[in-house]
Amino acid sequence: MSAPADEPAGLATRTDYRKPICVIGPNPAIDYTLEVPDFAAGGVNRTGSVIRIAGGKPVNVARTLVRLGESPLLVAPLGGDSGQVISEATAELGIRLWSTPVREPTRTAVIVADSTNRSYTVINEHGPRLDTREAESYRELSRAAVRLACLVLASGSLPPGLDPDFYADLAHEARASEVPFILDTSGDPLRHALDAQPWALKVNGEEVDAVTGAQNHMAAMALLRERGIEHVVVTLGHDGSLYSGPDGTFAISALAIDPVNPTAAGDAFLAGLAASLSRGEGWLDALRHASAAAGLVAARLGPDIGAEHEVDRLADRITVHHAYHRTNPCTKNA
Repeated sequence: MSAPADEPAGLATRTDYRKPICVIGPNPAIDYTLEVPDFAAGGVNRTGSVIRIAGGKPVNVARTLVRLGESPLLVAPLGGDSGQVISEATAELGIRLWSTPVREPTRTAVIVADSTNRSYTVINEHGPRLDTREAESYRELSRAAVRLACLVLASGSLPPGLDPDFYADLAHEARASEVPFILDTSGDPLRHALDAQPWALKVNGEEVDAVTGAQNHMAAMALLRERGIEHVVVTLGHDGSLYSGPDGTFAISALAIDPVNPTAAGDAFLAGLAASLSRGEGWLDALRHASAAAGLVAARLGPDIGAEHEVDRLADRITVHHAYHRTNPCTKNA
């Protein structure tokens, strides 16, 4: 049965439940999150709560997928003691891991959350430099993972040594294997990937405007759809998100919360979206769940919605407005 006009179709006819959601994560990290009330740059500060956790965008996505009942496969290069911490953490969480050993240590990221002024500072290392052998090994491992997945999430920046066409190559692999591919990245890796026409993009407002040169988000989404990308999602923080697909363009509200640390909210959004799509839910329902998951993470200091989350209940609070309707009879509604 086809989806109603206001409910774009999900993956109901394309999902094999024996296959995992695959998270391609080239640049995971150990995240140090410091709660620093009245943070003063250049001054002496004292922390409140401190969280040290396996993270970076791909691990955050995989963790949230587990919390939502999925059994994801994470594909990542790992090195040094920090890489070992991530390997152990994923095993404890029940995340299946395919890793490429690399000589240099997995990076560290520092997040300073000013709980008084509601400001957030992120300091990211570039990541380990992969030599030619390591980069090719990781590329081949990622291609193999794409071929066995029901849905691929390519998430985050690229470490030094991985060519900027890395995601473009995987998007081509996914298309050839008829596997839906959702990309969440920015800068040169995003620009290179656009010509490969990934099935879907999940980007924030700054990223989409920068990559398209458009004057506003709506125009940027229209340009991306014209380039052959079926589904475009633009996240806008507390202003919610925008979605453009074969059935039109929609505005999705954010969950009304008191933000504590929204730096991993986009990762939870991607996981909530993917979990719903993989179960055959339509895009609008999936976006409601994505927004609820993002809100739950933003309301916490760490990047974890927790085992006792309320995503399903909170999704009912998310509103969706049909911004304008645009139908292309030549575009496949899947």
